[in-house]
Amino acid sequence: MNDEIFFNETVYGDNVQLTGLFFLFFIGIMIFALISYVITAISIYKMAKNLEIEWAYAAWIPIANSALMVKIVQDKIHPSIREYAVPLYVGLLLANLVLSFLAPLLLVASFYVMFLIFKQYSENYVK
Repeated sequence: MNDEIFFNETVYGDNVQLTGLFFLFFIGIMIFALISYVITAISIYKMAKNLEIEWAYAAWIPIANSALMVKIVQDKIHPSIREYAVPLYVGLLLANLVLSFLAPLLLVASFYVMFLIFKQYSENYVK
């Protein structure tokens, strides 16, 4: 059998270039994600330290940092759910890993928490 058909340099070269391009794209996305995570963790950590929250170090732990964000704005949350805000948010986050149809509910809760953070730390939040 003729090996030229299976190992044609042009086709093999194109696949290697495409694979290399995807690899570079993936590396770029990973670097961007890492930088974003570090900036977010530093921000959450500093906010928690300013509010004298004991477990400010949780800003560096993936799911715990979401709970910490809710804890930062807990006094701004509606009084009827204030006591359950952190467990409710973390529960939604964990349930979303298994039950993906809860994603819109988690998205709404995330926007609410971010709005409260902006409201607490900015004079130019949306009123």
